[in-house]
Amino acid sequence: MSYKSLFKSHFNCLNFRKAVIMFAFILVNQHIVFSQDYKKMILEDASWRVTYNEKAWPDTTLYEDVWEYRFDGDTTINNTIYTKLYRNTLYSINNNYSEPYAYTGEKVLAAVLREDTISRLVHGMYIEESTANCQGLQDVLLYDFSKQVNDSINQCNIHFNRYDIDIISPDQQYPEYNSYYHLNIANEPLKLFTEAIGAPSGPIGWVGWVEDAEFIMEKYCVGSMEDCGVVSSVSEIHLSDVSAYPNPFNEKLIISSNTKISSVLVYDIFGKEVKFNFNPTTYEIEVFAPAGVYFVSLTSSSNQSSSIRITKI
Repeated sequence: MSYKSLFKSHFNCLNFRKAVIMFAFILVNQHIVFSQDYKKMILEDASWRVTYNEKAWPDTTLYEDVWEYRFDGDTTINNTIYTKLYRNTLYSINNNYSEPYAYTGEKVLAAVLREDTISRLVHGMYIEESTANCQGLQDVLLYDFSKQVNDSINQCNIHFNRYDIDIISPDQQYPEYNSYYHLNIANEPLKLFTEAIGAPSGPIGWVGWVEDAEFIMEKYCVGSMEDCGVVSSVSEIHLSDVSAYPNPFNEKLIISSNTKISSVLVYDIFGKEVKFNFNPTTYEIEVFAPAGVYFVSLTSSSNQSSSIRITKI
């Protein structure tokens, strides 16, 4: 397909400004995107961080955690082979969303994914996380990379009900991969997802969030953890012999620790802090949130840290 025919096919259905923006966007990349080979998303030992985007919301201090994701190993569910995607929570020791980091707990299985490289489809099953309207523990379509310009997407992981694909072009950050764009109401390109990457915050993130997404992917790499440097700056310091009881709990629970706790944070499965009250004398925590799964992040005066999964009933 030539630039001329591509431009002409959209000129009749888009207004002049929208067509000009699309044509100019493609010209910048100087080649036809459909000639590129498909790039796999699910690669063993692919890893990345998901961090809070201060550019999007510079005034908030809700998020001090960084999430590390990594594809590691396969599993079989209902006679179907999936690749496991693990999540590990990192805590910025200096509370500035930057290195050095400390692990706050053990890694958890966030999701399992499978990929059809012929049909260019990526399916997944959310385990510890959920996005938009995707139901946990159910196999759902996450990405259809066979889509072309003028096609629509309406998977469960998109922020709104539906988006039209207006532009397909090499990604600015990862030019070896194609990105799929929708022109928003201001005729500005909104990145929906990228080959091999997925949503702006990674394979199991939200598709079609605002241009300056609340959470963003960084340090994407395929290789060993030492080669990729994902955890090379992480301080592996942990609190030992820490527990919470009763767990599950109703309104309050107590932290048991042999080390003095200097700070406490309670957040939900999406990483958002929830309202709570902590008694530094009795180590009693009262959580003001609906029933569900939460995490308590604990830090000692010597910067040792740990995270406990709790369930409110």
